[in-house]
Amino acid sequence: MPGRLPPPGASACPRLSPRPEYGPAWHYLMRAAVRLLRFPLLCTVFHILTERGYAKAYVRFASLMPHTPFRMWWAQPDDLFFTIGLSLSISVVWLLENGFFMLCDRYSLLQQYKLRRVPSMQPSASLVRTTLLNSALSHLIIGPALMLLVVGPALRHLALARALPSPVLPETLPSWTTTWLNFTVAFFINEVIFYFGHRLLHWKPLYRTIHKQHHSYVGTRSFAAEYAHPVEDVLTAYIPFLLGIVLMNAHFHFVFCWFFCKLTETYESHSGYCFAGSWLHWFGLTNSSIAAHHDFHHTRNQGNFGWEILDYLCGTMDEWVRLGGRDGYISQLRAKAGDK
Repeated sequence: MPGRLPPPGASACPRLSPRPEYGPAWHYLMRAAVRLLRFPLLCTVFHILTERGYAKAYVRFASLMPHTPFRMWWAQPDDLFFTIGLSLSISVVWLLENGFFMLCDRYSLLQQYKLRRVPSMQPSASLVRTTLLNSALSHLIIGPALMLLVVGPALRHLALARALPSPVLPETLPSWTTTWLNFTVAFFINEVIFYFGHRLLHWKPLYRTIHKQHHSYVGTRSFAAEYAHPVEDVLTAYIPFLLGIVLMNAHFHFVFCWFFCKLTETYESHSGYCFAGSWLHWFGLTNSSIAAHHDFHHTRNQGNFGWEILDYLCGTMDEWVRLGGRDGYISQLRAKAGDK
């Protein structure tokens, strides 16, 4: 018989009684090590492949700026370049990835990898419209304003204060080893802060007033990743995404690549698709385990607050372990949906 759990959602410590056996620590440590190596490595490769494009874009931008009447007391032309570049990075990955998953849903493509849904898990049309409108507002107005007036100037002024090279010039791009190390640090900081920030939001008072908005999606869609209360955005998006960047005084190109790659993972983890067993999975080019792990968090709303190793260390994935992890969860979804 399964143990008893607290009510879904409003619990930062959702533990069964009796508790299941989590299994050997090395199993989780190995998976954590693979992810800690894999993600920064993929980001570094992407960074290297796009360096030439960044350099060309900056040279072109610099040649146009003398003819552009852009002058502000706080923001400078380099901050405008940062805003345009980061906005494009975010918008491109949003359109590509969300467009891909929307096409899969619309035309029933790759349904063998779809995490099955029962009717009660489907979002309403009004919720989808609200989410897309919020995304447009964030991507077109709020985000660019923060980039232009806060993030870009902060990175530039921090570099000056620390007597470090300019974070915008192509000739100050770091070596691949420094880039890989920076991605590793940024990834680690992001995962740790996200886990504890997300778990805090499942404390009953904060869940009801803040985090419940994000859990309006029971069966998630990729574009639902950004549907959240502003306080949640600060705790689980802005601070985790930006803290590592600020601490390392990251180059602008690093920031563009970091957001592009991390959002790719974020959208996939909310997509409702798990590509385990596909050739993409075997080549390490998809986030299958993360997608199932976070999908469980939405459909069952019992634990699985973030990076699996932290859920293991803090004991916050009892129900996930009882079900048998990724494979057990997928099997249960198929059974509930009536799949043969």
